[in-house]
Amino acid sequence: GDVVRRIDGVSTTNMLVSEAVHRIRGEPGTQVRLAIERPGETDLREIVVTRDIVVIPSVKAKRVGSDVIYAEITHFSQTTPADFRRRVSALLEEGPAKGVVIDLRHNSGGSMLGSASIGDLFLSEGVLITTAGRHGEPIGGLTAEIRATEDTPFAEFPVVFLTSPHTASGSELLAGSLRNNDRALLMGERTFGKGTVQKTYGLGNGSALKLTVGNFLPNGRAIPGGGMTPDIEVDRYILTDGQVRLPASHGSEELPFWLQTPPWLKATQRKALVVMPQVEELGSDEEAAEKDAADDPLVELAAELLRRYGSTSAARMLATAAGWLEQRKLAAEQAATEVLAHHDIDWRGAPDALDEATVEQLDVSVTPETQTIKAGEETKITVTVRNTGATPVYRLRGKLDSESGIFDGRGLLFGYLAPGERRSWTTAVKPPRGLHTSRIPVGVEFYDDGGFIGRSKPAALAIEEIPKPRILYRTRIQPGEETGVLRIFLELANHGSVPASDVRVALRHPKTNEVEILEGTTTIEKLEAGGSETVEFSVKMLVTPAETPTVKGTISEADFGIFESIEVALEPVQEPGRWRGPPEITIAGVERAGDGSRRLVFRIRDDSGLVWALSRVGDDQLDYDPLSPETTTEYFVRVPWALKPDEAQRIVVRAANRDGMQATFAADL
Repeated sequence: GDVVRRIDGVSTTNMLVSEAVHRIRGEPGTQVRLAIERPGETDLREIVVTRDIVVIPSVKAKRVGSDVIYAEITHFSQTTPADFRRRVSALLEEGPAKGVVIDLRHNSGGSMLGSASIGDLFLSEGVLITTAGRHGEPIGGLTAEIRATEDTPFAEFPVVFLTSPHTASGSELLAGSLRNNDRALLMGERTFGKGTVQKTYGLGNGSALKLTVGNFLPNGRAIPGGGMTPDIEVDRYILTDGQVRLPASHGSEELPFWLQTPPWLKATQRKALVVMPQVEELGSDEEAAEKDAADDPLVELAAELLRRYGSTSAARMLATAAGWLEQRKLAAEQAATEVLAHHDIDWRGAPDALDEATVEQLDVSVTPETQTIKAGEETKITVTVRNTGATPVYRLRGKLDSESGIFDGRGLLFGYLAPGERRSWTTAVKPPRGLHTSRIPVGVEFYDDGGFIGRSKPAALAIEEIPKPRILYRTRIQPGEETGVLRIFLELANHGSVPASDVRVALRHPKTNEVEILEGTTTIEKLEAGGSETVEFSVKMLVTPAETPTVKGTISEADFGIFESIEVALEPVQEPGRWRGPPEITIAGVERAGDGSRRLVFRIRDDSGLVWALSRVGDDQLDYDPLSPETTTEYFVRVPWALKPDEAQRIVVRAANRDGMQATFAADL
């Protein structure tokens, strides 16, 4: 497609997208000149665009069958309510309908007022949304309460909302407000769980601070931390090459602070009337596909519910549909049992009178296929569970529980375990190549049809780091042939012990109009250990600056996760400057004190000179050492290390050199 090469005469080479958007935006009615590169044309095409308000469609609506309307809302803006009203009304003019299915599964929010206005289309009286501060007090500058009005074109129209973990914020307010007024029911997966009010405060230096100051409450009730449970819950199990993604209802029992419901709100989680399993099998190169509404089993289920039992009272709809929903649940369980049987999983259900399973009756081991897991290499982790209790365990599933994203959340399926029976599930992990030596505690969270059972005692898995590249750079600058043009020669050297692949060097376009980048991006396919390579860029000075300007940029290598910020002073220099790069931090060894305690010794090196070093264990900063860069090119940091078999400490060592470049060693040990 077309590529924007200039905005009002300014080159977009290496310009951040946010900067380009900022330059194109402006007051409605004003104009902006764009130089466009079009495929097949040798010359740039200049166009003049008159700025205006851009409206992004947020509603799609159509009929499912002949008697149910399906409407998907992707986000909320100020125009969404009118768009929704127009599209649904147009479909109703074609003939009557039994109700509407409103799909919020891909809606992460937007305008709170837009969300409330759509609820008002279905509710003729009652409270839609209230706002409350940290302890229930009003929030300055925000409407304390939004009530339904009598402008309600769809008051007699039954409603089912479809939800997922992506249903958040404004979409939760819409679904929750109508549900809490007994006007609609929810079907699908548990929502995200975000009902916070945030305000932005400008600071004197041009920056801003965004603070959470309260909560939005659908009809005066809090959105529970962890999300709203639908009335008809669908538990999706997605199987991909021996891996499994567990349902959203199996979310972490320990929510981050910002997702927890404030204690004073006393939020209560509603239980689903019925829970239906759904097992999907995907190939390794597939993703959970977007389905057309006519072929989407959840849309079909919601539409059939409206056809048979549609009502403007959600409670009445659920009560009259209870028997039918139970039949659909049994059919879904049978289908899931048959699919999982192909994976050697016995998914039989528990008798109603059975005592709940406990984590105490489960003997658990978490075992990697090698004693240490090497960074950058795929390895298998096997979780084995033995039922040591006197009663069977039914439909047992779980997920790895860890502070590390390498392991955390990986699904496990075990199914039925008779007393004394042992079952295993194996999952593959691949730690990043740039990971430091670590000891990462990994446990298991267990679930059955009754919900969360408990958490096993963690085991510390050892990660072994591998040699890494170390990329340094230096520059020299020469005048170009054209007036105002400077040639930048950037020499990169790999001082590490292994090659670096696809090293990308990019200069970032300045926000001012003093400098224009003509050539500023390149990729070095392979930078051998001990090798170097020089790349050439060019910039043009557009004005005569009062001070020597600089351009910033980055050196990155995705394989090892290298990302370094660089800064180049645009002043002609015939000879290359000194090598620049972040300090090097490595583990030098372990020391034992007379009392038997251990200390990890870290070695920090930088030939340009070190300015400071600090160390931290957990949340406690141990030392901050200012250093003299003229005399300090090597420094040792000693950190207390309490080695425990099933625990690890988060240890962080940081250092900075005289060029302002910093390095961080962070690992669980």
